Amino acid sequence: MIILASETSTLLGSVALFENGAQLAYKESPRQGSHSDVINVFIEDVLKKSEKKLSDIDLFAAGIGPGSFTGIRISVNAIKTLAYCYNKPIVGINSLINLAWQCPSVENAPIISMINAYKNMLYIATYKKVGGEIKVVREPEVI
Repeated sequence: MIILASETSTLLGSVALFENGAQLAYKESPRQGSHSDVINVFIEDVLKKSEKKLSDIDLFAAGIGPGSFTGIRISVNAIKTLAYCYNKPIVGINSLINLAWQCPSVENAPIISMINAYKNMLYIATYKKVGGEIKVVREPEVI
């Protein structure tokens, strides 16, 4: 299965391409402003690096926050448009869970994921890895 994934809800925008769980190509950029002017370029770059075409994609994935409302819309709109054009499924991925997956944690140990919500606030959730899965300990909230 080939998956094209995009995340633009935070300052670090990214696009990645995976085949059968292996990362084929990845492009990221930290930006103070919108990722709207680079997301299509990133998609084109990862496709070119991996020698794939949009018609090869089996599943499209978009980060759905929490995070910047405008940032979420950029990723969701780009991914949803491509999924619609190629009549392929789409999935939304919680950005805090994405962070938790990156943590090389000990089984059942708490993983606290945080994203800057600005204005002296944070998006925060607590997870743990159990049997190769992420389990929610404390639901996402703004503090």
